[in-house]
Amino acid sequence: MNILVTGATGTIGRPLCTHLLNKRYVVSALTQNKKSAAGIVDSRIRLIEWNPYSGEPDWTSCLTEGRIDAVVNLAGENLSKKRWSKAHKERILKSRIAAARTIVNAVREKKIAPHTLVNASAVGYYGFHPDHVFTEDDSAGEGFLSRVCEEWETEAAKAGSFSVRVVRMRTGMVLSRDGGTLKEMLPVVKMNLGGYFGKGSQWFSWIHVDDMVRAIRYILKNKDITGPVNMVSPEPATNKQFVKVIGKVLGKPTIFSIPRFIIWLRFGEMADLLYKSQRASPKRLLEAGFSFLYNDIEKAVEHLLGGN
Repeated sequence: MNILVTGATGTIGRPLCTHLLNKRYVVSALTQNKKSAAGIVDSRIRLIEWNPYSGEPDWTSCLTEGRIDAVVNLAGENLSKKRWSKAHKERILKSRIAAARTIVNAVREKKIAPHTLVNASAVGYYGFHPDHVFTEDDSAGEGFLSRVCEEWETEAAKAGSFSVRVVRMRTGMVLSRDGGTLKEMLPVVKMNLGGYFGKGSQWFSWIHVDDMVRAIRYILKNKDITGPVNMVSPEPATNKQFVKVIGKVLGKPTIFSIPRFIIWLRFGEMADLLYKSQRASPKRLLEAGFSFLYNDIEKAVEHLLGGN
């Protein structure tokens, strides 16, 4: 199967491409900087330069190896790269819409004819709630991230008008040693400064990066899976549980409660992701027969950080 991936240099994209290559898929990746990407991704990947904002150069003309069977679109500005200023929030939204729109336009113009588009989104689609367990049947919530996810999914869903199976991955926090929240927390915990956010009782939905890439391949193989899919472990954790597990595995104390205003000063509105509850269930994946390797947060963190 020939797979085209965007966002191949990211926390999910890098291991996904390697996983697919090891399973004998042919993988091409769209990147805005081939030279930079070449030093990050698996050397077996064919890199193609694109600009999702302008559409130039014509990246589809470089697909000389034949048809593209499926597209996995992971492209989008890093949420935690900068404080959520008005300008950065605009980049977060526009980067996602532009990538999805460029792919859909290529399908509309018959430059590519994939049977499947697997498009990234997030459990942020649902907003926040202290108790409710969100499934794919729930509607969009309120707030900036909910709006981003809703518009992102709406753009990707347009590919369905051209007989493309569209899967919208509503992803929780991806646990990886090579990127994301876990990587950012490690230096702080190792300096004995680790702590939970607020009371630490807020829920968060997570997924081990190995399960994430396995689930994407499972979706690519199973044509009956369509629409929204929650990419989260069946067993969410509280923030305090998560931080305490990291401390336990590293042999470090995690006794501090970090006040919200400290994170707000650094990240602005993004602090809500750390201080408010969001609990989602992978209902569609479980119904489709997918089996998780890492259900338990302690098992997941031990696997990632064992040996430190």
